[in-house]
Amino acid sequence: MFSPPYNPFDLSLINSTDPSFELELNRRRAFFVHHDTKIPKDDLEELEHELNSSRASPEPDNTSFTSFQRRLRNSCNEAAVVQGVMPKLVPIDDLLDREDVITVPNQQWDKDCGLPVPYSAEYRISPPKPDQTIGLAASNFVALETTLAYLSHAARPIKALSNLTFPLVTVEAKGDRGHNVCRFQSLHNAAVMLHQLLRLWEDTGNEEDLFGRSMVCTISVTTQTCAISHYWLESTPDGIAVYGRLFKSWTLNLQEPTELGAITRCIHNTIDFTINRGKRMIMERLAALENKLPSTPSPSCSPSCRKRRLRRRHGSPDSVGTPSPDRYSSPRGRGSSRVSKRAFSSRSLGSRRSSGSSSHSSVV
Repeated sequence: MFSPPYNPFDLSLINSTDPSFELELNRRRAFFVHHDTKIPKDDLEELEHELNSSRASPEPDNTSFTSFQRRLRNSCNEAAVVQGVMPKLVPIDDLLDREDVITVPNQQWDKDCGLPVPYSAEYRISPPKPDQTIGLAASNFVALETTLAYLSHAARPIKALSNLTFPLVTVEAKGDRGHNVCRFQSLHNAAVMLHQLLRLWEDTGNEEDLFGRSMVCTISVTTQTCAISHYWLESTPDGIAVYGRLFKSWTLNLQEPTELGAITRCIHNTIDFTINRGKRMIMERLAALENKLPSTPSPSCSPSCRKRRLRRRHGSPDSVGTPSPDRYSSPRGRGSSRVSKRAFSSRSLGSRRSSGSSSHSSVV
């Protein structure tokens, strides 16, 4: 007797607090490596130089430092850390004022953004829902809207927020015991962001340039620590793998305002460097992909119209998310096949009847 086809949607959903969550990420080839691990493309020196460079912004004064310590003492859970502590470390207000950047709080990404599900998987993982998603504004790519429509969710992970494109930084904040949850949620976020970028590099035949390059980063904040990690892709004999490495971590049991200034300066530099380099490289790849598309639909078309026209020419882009099960292995697929078979049988029977009627009338 034949075994039923593999259907990833039959798997149970796993929570990021589950001890097996890291194992499921490993099965999807997403790993943390030791902080001494070198990045293959040797851009570690550039990364460290930019992230540790000085800034012209003033250091926190005693009033700001005292306010930070008070908020930290009063933060006992995730919501308190998100509302009270995170804005003191991550420049949310500055990001909201930037025209080239979009930051979105606590918004789940679309299901098409899930990681590919291997046959070894025992659970499904829901799409990311970072406490802060920081990406590029669609206004950066006004002349390349057709290409964004072609890339679909690989460019826009949240359909309801069409102005957010290509997330490059995420922030996760947790309470007293949330360090590991932060860590694994950040690895998941980064893996999805890198797979989305990989689609763009693959479509322009330049994926080798993406491998080994630190393109995305994550920031984790708890009541005890703050950490920055960065991530890259590698091509291995077993397939594409995502690797993450802790760049720097700090205790939040601070004694001086200068210590708080060092943390905020590094976080500012991390976001600026990641966004600016990502914008430049993504712009180059989008322009290359635009030149590969055979023709540009009329500007009067809506984005969905442009996407349909491009799909007719190129086929539907491969989903970088959870692979769709075979259409005969899902209830909807089986139903569709039965409907199509019935329709085909009806058409065949109708044609036979008509041909029989016409032959009968010709005999008569």
